[in-house]
Amino acid sequence: MSFSDYLEGRLLDLVFGAVAWAPPANLYVGLFDADPGEDGSGATEVSGAGYARAALINDKTVWSTSAPSGQPVSNQTEIVFPEASGDWAGGAPITHFALFDAAAGGNLMASGALTAAVTVTGGDRPRFGPGDMTITLD
Repeated sequence: MSFSDYLEGRLLDLVFGAVAWAPPANLYVGLFDADPGEDGSGATEVSGAGYARAALINDKTVWSTSAPSGQPVSNQTEIVFPEASGDWAGGAPITHFALFDAAAGGNLMASGALTAAVTVTGGDRPRFGPGDMTITLD
């Protein structure tokens, strides 16, 4: 997983005193059929057929901590999406996820590959177990 250009800029501003910045209270998980990249232009987010980003509280009950320093951070809780009313991504495998600071639009914070690709068809309710989404610094 990689931090986005947006988040890298906010962290540099914070570290070097240019601008105070606080992480969002909630993060929203979006799904992609390819790597969106650090600027979000590498792929299109899934849409339609009942798709919506999954909302998560942004704290250590949802995300593992990085202690000892440098360790990856992973989801500790199951991440559940709404039931699909049709095929997501046109029936193509969903291979990547991204974290956003808003339920729609907003800023891409980080993105990465799922531990295993999934195909979502009508009636499915996608679920990702603990550890399926891992964040590291590259």
